[in-house]
Amino acid sequence: MMKAIEVLERLNAYSAAVLTQTVDTRKAGSDEKETSRVAFCFTATADVIKAASEWGADVLVTHEPTYHDHFDNFHDNAVAAAKRELLESTGMTVYRWHDHPHAAIPDVIHAGFLEASGLNGTLDGRYFILDGEMTAREIAKQIEQNCGIKHARIIGAADKPTKRVAMCLGACGDMVFDLLRNTDCETVIAGEICEWREGCFVRDAAQLGFNKSVILLGHCGSERDGMKYLTDIWNTICPEVPGKYFETGELYTYTEGDE
Repeated sequence: MMKAIEVLERLNAYSAAVLTQTVDTRKAGSDEKETSRVAFCFTATADVIKAASEWGADVLVTHEPTYHDHFDNFHDNAVAAAKRELLESTGMTVYRWHDHPHAAIPDVIHAGFLEASGLNGTLDGRYFILDGEMTAREIAKQIEQNCGIKHARIIGAADKPTKRVAMCLGACGDMVFDLLRNTDCETVIAGEICEWREGCFVRDAAQLGFNKSVILLGHCGSERDGMKYLTDIWNTICPEVPGKYFETGELYTYTEGDE
């Protein structure tokens, strides 16, 4: 049996990234907790916390913040207080693992998403080079089918073929806009963007005859498969302490229901 802090240390060692500043720190519980089971998730929602605790997890590793703030600063309100009370009642230790997987080579989150998507090609830094040309519509449809994303959205040139796709999963700030505006990048797979800025830029580009498109998957939809992938990695590098992935679930409720 290992201590909770050793889980984080082993993950960081796997990443091999050396970071002087990081949000990958403990968010709840004790570093010294004896650990026999590790749960992984994209976001530690209330339902995930309950399910992981019922499974018997001693440590919960989450990709995104627990307290709705990038640095997990605790803002004292009724929702945050209730969540902290729930976590304390489970006794689990919670770590965030966000910066190290993105700094790894290859990016762990990107690698997990691409494996789940079934897209064929080669990951080259931030770009995925497809084995053959595909349109944005074809790429989006395949991702929907293989990654369980209910609604992938396309902005811009949906039906023009491309081969080199930029990976901007999650929320990449200005990166999507910079790639589309300042480089020859044609297609970006993104989690979330600013609609009035890069969204409208890409729409204008397409209406003016440029082959520019963005495939929007939602933040969770674009990154959760990376945490599933991380669970498999954990069970390979540390089989004596089993890990299990817990699905965060869809953020949105859709008018057509759950079918």
